[in-house]
Amino acid sequence: MSGAKVSVTATYCGHTLRAETNVNPQGGWTGQCVVDGPAYKGAVILYTALRAPTAALDALLTAARRSIDQARDGA
Repeated sequence: MSGAKVSVTATYCGHTLRAETNVNPQGGWTGQCVVDGPAYKGAVILYTALRAPTAALDALLTAARRSIDQARDGA
């Protein structure tokens, strides 16, 4: 399964979130989410390998939404 990738594009509060996860040689899933929008632009990186691609994508999107909320709230 080495080299496998899974990606998703979502929107949140006027921001576009593009998350991609790939499997590492040990079988864990890591990745990044690029965010583009009015309050926050940047990337969120998942360094901790998770067991399933859906878990990795969920973690990335959750972290990206938190970053957007913090930027909107001025934190």
